[in-house]
Amino acid sequence: MALCLKAAAKHPGHFFRNPEAGGGVEYTGIGHHRESVAKEVGVPGTLRLRPAAILLDVFSLVTNWMGDAAFLKRVRTEMRRFNTMGDSTWCKGKVTRKYVKDGHALVDLEIWGENQRGEITTPGLATVILPSRDPQIKAFFDGANLDLDLPVVR
Repeated sequence: MALCLKAAAKHPGHFFRNPEAGGGVEYTGIGHHRESVAKEVGVPGTLRLRPAAILLDVFSLVTNWMGDAAFLKRVRTEMRRFNTMGDSTWCKGKVTRKYVKDGHALVDLEIWGENQRGEITTPGLATVILPSRDPQIKAFFDGANLDLDLPVVR
């Protein structure tokens, strides 16, 4: 408790007195687990127990799509909206560019998590090195020396 009080004194905006806990000092992060506190701190509801699970689901979308013969060169996502308890999230993606760079066949993907309200909660992008039918394209690669341009996530 002493650590909690020291932290509350140093960062008072991150803590509050909770009447449900007898007026004790609690960290606002408890809003991830308790509906009444979530509403009080401005969160639309109790959050999924593991918000990072959405990120893993989006990564799985890419790795399942690309298959075992490809190489995931880059993936980047952002959590932009809350994933509250009871929400459904669909992981989606589309190919935005196919090209050859430094002898590697590349595909850029736009990826995202979308809730049942049609809101994009987790936008992202990925670049995959795929095997090519062209015999001039390298068949064995690790992509270590491949320099990618970094587009902005919308």
